[in-house]
Order: sequence, then structure tokens, then C-alpha cells
Amino acid sequence: MNVVKMLLARNPKSIDSKTSEGATALHLAARAGNNEIMAQLLTHCPALIDGETSSGNNVAHFAAGFAVCVSIVELLLDLKPELAKGINQDSNTVLHLLCCFNWTPTNSSDNDAHVFIEKVWRLNPAALHVINNDGNTPYHLALRAGDEWCVTFFQPKMSCEEILLHHEKSFPRIRPLLKRFCEGPVGACLVDDAASLVYGY
Repeated sequence: MNVVKMLLARNPKSIDSKTSEGATALHLAARAGNNEIMAQLLTHCPALIDGETSSGNNVAHFAAGFAVCVSIVELLLDLKPELAKGINQDSNTVLHLLCCFNWTPTNSSDNDAHVFIEKVWRLNPAALHVINNDGNTPYHLALRAGDEWCVTFFQPKMSCEEILLHHEKSFPRIRPLLKRFCEGPVGACLVDDAASLVYGY
């Protein structure tokens, strides 16, 4: 961090520098999970937290997409909760990117990630129903990642149509997982029926 201080002291305008994709130093620090550099950058230029890349990624997208540490995403959303509502050019929200990973704890008492994912959902409940450009909602991404907690938490909040009428290219891969998790009115037989009715197999 001393190097960052030195660079900013020598050339304060360097804090406004961006990559060819429009990423600021704060984007890169968020991606690396370096909260000390992030704090230093935000002290010098609080407006950095509003930055977006040319593909619409805000700093929370960068932090969530690389899943270095959920605490970095939490720090950013505490500073600016509106970041949870950002949608990039791939139609991904922060919740989508977090759900690409399996956060199942190795220790039964280590559930911080899931507590935080619930917090992110509460900041933007509508994100759960956003279908990205690959045809996935956060629920389907969690299903494919194998995170049973996320699937169990999100499923009651999804309609049967949302669960079953999935993107044609992804459905064959997730059908076995759907049959494992779907219960009650959205049972395994309905998964097979939907596959046959909608996709012809």
C-alpha cells in the first residue's frame, strides 16, 4: 500500500486512469480482494465507487465475479447498496455472479457467505428473476454450482414456470440436479414432463 500512496503523491491524476475496458484502479483492487488498497483509493477519490467498465461491470461485479472473498463485495455494498442493482451487458447482477460458485462451508459454523448472499438478495429481490444472456437466473446458476443452501433458499421464491422453463441449451445439464432438489408440486416427474413438453426429449 505504500507504493500506492507514493504513486498518488507523485501523480494524483493517476487515480483517474482506466484500462482499455474502462476498469479503474478500484475495479482491479476489488478483483484482487485488496481492501487496504480499496480504502486508500476511496479516500482519495470516493467517486471511484460509481465507475463502470465498457461492459457495464461495476466494482461489485468485479469483486463477485472472481469470488476472492465475499467480505470485499460486502464492503462495497455497505458503502453503496445500489451496486446490487447493477446489470452488466451479459445481464448479470452481483447476485448472478455470486451464485456461480459453491459456497457450501467446510465447517458447519462457517456460513458467512450464505448469510451475505441472503443480504444481497434482500438488497435487490428482483435480481432473482433476471435471466442473463446465457438463459440463467441466479437460482439456476446456484443449481449448476451445486450449492444446496442457495437452491433451497431461492426455490420457494421462484415460480414453477421459472424453474422448469429453462434455457434449452442448459436444461439437459441441470435436469438431474432439478430432479434432486424439486419437491412437492414441482416434483421430479414434472421436470421430466416439462422437458418432454418444451424441448421434445
